[in-house]
Parts: sequence; structure tokens; C-alpha cells
Amino acid sequence: MQRLSADDTAQWQRVRSRGLVDAIRWTWGNDRPDLEPGRAHAVISVEQAGSLDSRYTVIGRWTCPRLEGSGHLYFDGEGRSGIFHYHQDESPVHRLSGDSPARMNWDKLMNAALTEVLDPDGYD
Repeated sequence: MQRLSADDTAQWQRVRSRGLVDAIRWTWGNDRPDLEPGRAHAVISVEQAGSLDSRYTVIGRWTCPRLEGSGHLYFDGEGRSGIFHYHQDESPVHRLSGDSPARMNWDKLMNAALTEVLDPDGYD
């Protein structure tokens, strides 16, 4: 078996930014073809990825392997917060391309996140 060098493994572990698209990529080991502009299955352009990364800053995340998804806590440019759910078979990033859906204050964000983490069956 061939051992991976530090440079090889670094590409899978590297955090590009705290932006939403980069955070989702990192959650999936930097291997989400749907979020890699220019690849065959990409659902966003370079401009869209850059815009989403600059508009939404991720401050936390969790994964739910049974549901093949992840939840990302974020703030938008106006200081509002929200939770963005990403599923490996469905890329809903288009929902963030218009006005920000963030409507939660800090208390509501933490309550919603803890509820989901403690009861993943309730996960949207």
C-alpha cells in the first residue's frame, strides 16, 4: 500500500475559508464535485461560490451520517444567523443566492442547533 505524503493529505484536510461553500467542501473532505466549479457535476459557478463564501460565515457544524447530511451554523453580512442543511444527494445552495434566509438571533440559533443535534430524527 502506498503511503500518502503530507502534501497529499493536506488537500483533503485544508480549510480554504470559513465561507459556506468552503465549509461544506471541508466537511466532505474537500471532495464535493457539485461544489467545484468547472467539474462535470458542479451546480454553481466560480462567481456564485465566491459570493456565498463572502456572504455567509460558518461558525459551527455537525454531521449526521445516518441521514447523509450536515448542518452548518452561519452568520450573514447583516449579523443574522441561521442553519443551512446540506445533503450529499441534493445541493440546495441555490436557496442562498437571493436574499439571506437568516432570521435567527443567537439564542434561537443555539436552541435550534442543540435540538437537532440531540434529536437527529427531527432534522429537516
